[in-house]
Amino acid sequence: MALISRATVNLCLMGGLALAEPYNLWSLNVTNQMSPSRVWFGDGQFIPQLHVPFLHMVPFFVLTCYASPVGKAYVGERIPSEVRVALNVSGPGDRADIVYLVANNTAATPSSMPSGLLLPDPTFLAIRMAPNSSDPVFLAHSAAMDLTPTDNYLWASYSGYLLPRPTANMKGGGFYLLPTNVEGTWSMRFIMSDETAKLLGAVRTHLYTGAHRAVS
Repeated sequence: MALISRATVNLCLMGGLALAEPYNLWSLNVTNQMSPSRVWFGDGQFIPQLHVPFLHMVPFFVLTCYASPVGKAYVGERIPSEVRVALNVSGPGDRADIVYLVANNTAATPSSMPSGLLLPDPTFLAIRMAPNSSDPVFLAHSAAMDLTPTDNYLWASYSGYLLPRPTANMKGGGFYLLPTNVEGTWSMRFIMSDETAKLLGAVRTHLYTGAHRAVS
């Protein structure tokens, strides 16, 4: 299994700016219909893992849950009914080309997010760039096992704005917000075609790496 390691040699991004400090992910709406909103991730199922700590030499068992490889991006205060688990995330800012993320739900938005959950290491941001695709922005843990040949996990950061690094087979597209079944909460998608975005009623947005701060 080929996991992406933080020790991997940095790729040089011509004209790009490194993510040099911790950050949160934000949606900045192009048409000013919405104020800047923090991006959170949902839909992750749980994989229980057993830890055996010792207290006064007597073992006891603690069940800790880790999110599965699937996590879809959302914006908004309310959690759609189909989302089983929702997490705020933040980035450590230690790579220029891969957006590593960790759970950061001590000041959770939405407020009903559980606390104390962990994401596997590594967890990173990815998008689908197949022709005419309109899939949610998502989380992955392994480039070899979680991603397809048309998925992209390499990024350039220009003054905080995240742009997918284009390849010969993956170019174009943009970030959009698509309404969910609850008012005021949106699914963040990467949509390859403007026509597809119009048919879906999606609103154009940017993905921005803002300062790492608590959100109440």
